[in-house]
Amino acid sequence: MAAAVLLAGCAQTATPTGPGAAPPPGSATTSAPGAPSDGPTGSSGTAVRPTNIAPVAPGGPAPVGPAQIDARALPGGQAGPVTVDLEGTALTVTGTEGSCSTVTANLLGEDETSVSVQLVVTRTSDGVCTAIAELVPLTVHLAAPLADRTIVLSEVHR
Repeated sequence: MAAAVLLAGCAQTATPTGPGAAPPPGSATTSAPGAPSDGPTGSSGTAVRPTNIAPVAPGGPAPVGPAQIDARALPGGQAGPVTVDLEGTALTVTGTEGSCSTVTANLLGEDETSVSVQLVVTRTSDGVCTAIAELVPLTVHLAAPLADRTIVLSEVHR
């Protein structure tokens, strides 16, 4: 009987642990002054992580920021994602293909301040085409690393 009372007493003082467990009553839930933080927290006290940033695999291609891309010559003046490899010489732009078209990318030229890439959209059928679009990554190889040069994108239809 004494063992049952002892076990019952232990069960009342047990503290839940693991993901989603509430902290014990009266315990502190804030970090010590100067301790590193997980960043901003939401109303539930959990860390808030940005959701509009695509993860980049270590050693993988890095996104090129919109300030470095001149897409004024593209329809709508908007470019799809653009990435560059770690060496800075494999530049991947995004083209759009449809059910009756294909897209390729041509490196038109590069100098000290810019790299010019042309997307070539080629119609593959004169028949009925569905309104389906697929984003296609297209890679061109640069003679020198991209660094801070501007990428000038254009598009031609054939």
